[in-house]
Amino acid sequence: MTPDRANPHRVNKARAVLFDLDGTLIDSSQGFATAINALLAEMNLPEVSLERIREEVSMGARALLKQYLPQYQEQDYQALRQRFLAHFVPVVGEQFEPYPGVSQCMHWLHQAKIPWGIVTNKPFCLTEPTLARLDWQGRQALVCPDHVLQAKPSGEGLLLACQQLGLEPHQVAYLGDHQIDVLAAREAGCQAWATAWGLRPASEQPEHWQADAICPTSDQLQSFLAERIA
Repeated sequence: MTPDRANPHRVNKARAVLFDLDGTLIDSSQGFATAINALLAEMNLPEVSLERIREEVSMGARALLKQYLPQYQEQDYQALRQRFLAHFVPVVGEQFEPYPGVSQCMHWLHQAKIPWGIVTNKPFCLTEPTLARLDWQGRQALVCPDHVLQAKPSGEGLLLACQQLGLEPHQVAYLGDHQIDVLAAREAGCQAWATAWGLRPASEQPEHWQADAICPTSDQLQSFLAERIA
């Protein structure tokens, strides 16, 4: 299986790369598990396994709460989300780990003076403490849902990030672990790259997403990018 098997047409090399954050660069499932299970414990409900949360965390906090607390009415979930965030905010900047090889790759991007940035559906108030803990230098773009009208799968955030980079969308690639990342890249006119790892159900396979390329493992991320960035 070759990394470029996903899309039959060839694309030019990119000049910069944008990344999704959770599930692509970092595994943040432990923080979600801590916060969700703390909320469930308040309600005297059984905890949810980390393995299950890893498969479902890409749904987002509100959808997770609906999944684990289906007995509530629609109007209750905003208040439940605030209770969840009260548990999540203290741990979001601590309970995560970069995937193997990612930090080394980010150091290489900085040393090689390759422009890079992050476009995430995680709110800025949660993204900021996460990035503050990481010693990743050289980032030239950051877009969270707070900065746009429509989050992914809209391409709006990627277009804003391309402006921050000072590049046209076709010069930029976007790497993510979910189908919405590929859809956002397509809408924005960026190259669409997918990861074979991530936080998503096992049934969702990147081979079906029509990505331009698929990176097989996080340990191979640097070599994957080196082959595709001019």
